[in-house]
Amino acid sequence: MDKQLEQLQQTQNTLVKACTVLKYVLYAFFGLYCLMLGVVLAYMIILPEGFSLVGTAQPTMVASVLCDAVAGGLVLLTMGLIVGCVSKGASPFTVRNSRLLIALGCLVTISVVCKLFIVPGIDVGAVSDSNSMVFTAAAPQDGTIFIDARGILEAVACFVLAAIFRYGSLLQKETDDMV
Repeated sequence: MDKQLEQLQQTQNTLVKACTVLKYVLYAFFGLYCLMLGVVLAYMIILPEGFSLVGTAQPTMVASVLCDAVAGGLVLLTMGLIVGCVSKGASPFTVRNSRLLIALGCLVTISVVCKLFIVPGIDVGAVSDSNSMVFTAAAPQDGTIFIDARGILEAVACFVLAAIFRYGSLLQKETDDMV
């Protein structure tokens, strides 16, 4: 029994060390991601033409691009927070992490719904003489409806993980109350 407990403690120590490193890597990626988005937005705003293609874009396309950008950052932040819990030796199954996963699922859902209403050929971005930065609508020109199956699966996965984390937090609370 002591040997099993020792192996379990050793595994936990290894996991805590790995999660500590991973937490800093994820936070660094989050910082770089935010910096990249800031540079992209600054580039689009600073151009003399500014948001030259936003004038022709639909609000749903702009909302979809913004939701995707925020969701990308929230993924990195949520993973960093979850790994951060493990790096402290605590349970990642908290109500806060569950709520973050729900927020992420909602952002992905909003993006998927916005993509349903995109008119083909409408773009968001900025164009100058020598450089361009364009987020295309990706909607087909022949009138078929674009359904983002990957986005739907991502949203479902977020909501399922949120339910699992919520259940884990309830089990953790019951265990803490019993002890």
